[in-house]
Amino acid sequence: MKRIERYITKRYVKQFHSDGRPEVLKAGWIRKMMNRLHLNPREVVEYDCGSGRILSELSRHYPAINFKGYDTSPQAINIARKQMGNRLEFFETDFISWAPGVTDLLLVINVLEHVPDYYELLESLRTKASNFIFYVPLDLSCRSLLRPKLLKEQRESSGNIHYFSKEMVMWMMEDAGYEIVDWYYAKPIGDVDKAKGLNTKIRKTVRNISFFLSKEKAVRWWGGYSLLIAAK
Repeated sequence: MKRIERYITKRYVKQFHSDGRPEVLKAGWIRKMMNRLHLNPREVVEYDCGSGRILSELSRHYPAINFKGYDTSPQAINIARKQMGNRLEFFETDFISWAPGVTDLLLVINVLEHVPDYYELLESLRTKASNFIFYVPLDLSCRSLLRPKLLKEQRESSGNIHYFSKEMVMWMMEDAGYEIVDWYYAKPIGDVDKAKGLNTKIRKTVRNISFFLSKEKAVRWWGGYSLLIAAK
């Protein structure tokens, strides 16, 4: 599948050199889903693994599992390979065309919002694994619709070309032939980490109170949350 040009820009590569906090949190949310479903795979593969930090973090908690990351970006794989170990490997190739067989668990993290045709991708991946975990941002909200510049800023900073609500993600998964086994919301990174500055603290507090009172309403109003989906 044709990749978005921004994936090979200096800005995208620069993101790999951050402190890795978002990847650590995402790995924790993936572990939560694996524990909820009592998944014990022999092999875990990540499609478009980027810097490989999610797999690197997961490998620390599951030393008996084989982890493999695939990405067609040489810049990303060069960074990822610095973390390789006995059960952690990275490959500079397209997983869909090269995959030798069916893997136990396939991770698709922050991918659907970047590819031109997410239906084509979902259908191509469906026969490549027994179990799947997807992580999809839910940036389509009342707030973003009322303030479109928020989506434009987000588009410039992260390169997203699609925006989703929970229902849209569920519908497209079912349309592509997946069976949804479990799901839950992940909070925005800023709502999990310690807030800096009074305005940030106030926004975080309001969002967290809203999320406590009604997860569905908070997600629909504020946006910025993400959806973890386990599927077969």
